[in-house]
Amino acid sequence: MDRVILGTAAVTDEAFLKAAVAAYGEKIAVGIDIKDGCVAIKGWTEKSREKAMDFCGKMEQLGVRTITCTDISRDGAMQGPNHE
Repeated sequence: MDRVILGTAAVTDEAFLKAAVAAYGEKIAVGIDIKDGCVAIKGWTEKSREKAMDFCGKMEQLGVRTITCTDISRDGAMQGPNHE
């Protein structure tokens, strides 16, 4: 296994994320789905209170080295990436 991507669990269970990073290091990545500047969770059905950029900084501080981001307000809309 090269990498595991955590989504909702990275937002809702920081202790689990810390343990995973401690045990597996760079093999742990975090997938962030962004809606209206906040991190969406639970299969895009809920918007957390975490601001996307703040959350990315927090992930870096916790030792996460790989983050994938999807702007779910544009995903599949054939509008290209949201560079803002």
